[in-house]
Amino acid sequence: MTKRYKEAITECKRAIQANPHYLNSHVSLACTFSLMGRGKDAEAAASEVLRIDPEFSVQDYAKTLPCKEKTDLNCVIDALRKAALPE
Repeated sequence: MTKRYKEAITECKRAIQANPHYLNSHVSLACTFSLMGRGKDAEAAASEVLRIDPEFSVQDYAKTLPCKEKTDLNCVIDALRKAALPE
């Protein structure tokens, strides 16, 4: 939410390298790429999300997010939808 996208990508990739099956790292990467307007990269990260968890849904994931502001939550939801993750 701080729009420090390059740093976020670096940290997501570092986390994925350390634990390739940790779902949240892939979700965060898909979200970050989507927010940057990097659609193909976002979709590639989203396909990894679905490989790890074929039952993943944006709505279920959104329920787990500790967003204080509704606008932040909506931003994440919209970004994940644009990354082609299922409702």
